[in-house]
This record gives sequence, C-alpha cells and structure tokens, in this order.
Amino acid sequence: MVKELRQNNINLGEVYSIIGSFFGLMENVPFMKQSLRTQMQIGS
Repeated sequence: MVKELRQNNINLGEVYSIIGSFFGLMENVPFMKQSLRTQMQIGS
C-alpha cells in the first residue's frame, strides 16, 4: 500500500498520516516517519 501511494505522488507525510489513521492516534504508530523513509529507499 505504501509503495502504491508513493507511486501516485503522495508525499511521505501524507502516507504516514494515512497509516496513523489505522492506529487511531499518531502516537500509536509502531514506527517513526524516518523508518518509513528508510524502508522506501531500500525497497526502491
């Protein structure tokens, strides 16, 4: 899902916010935005 959002030019902050909505609060997301950025670089 993250890869598809990024391919559709959704910025990383918005992707993180969408993921946060699944967990209710941003404080409940089990990883930081930097981790998401690193994972996207590795997966590319």
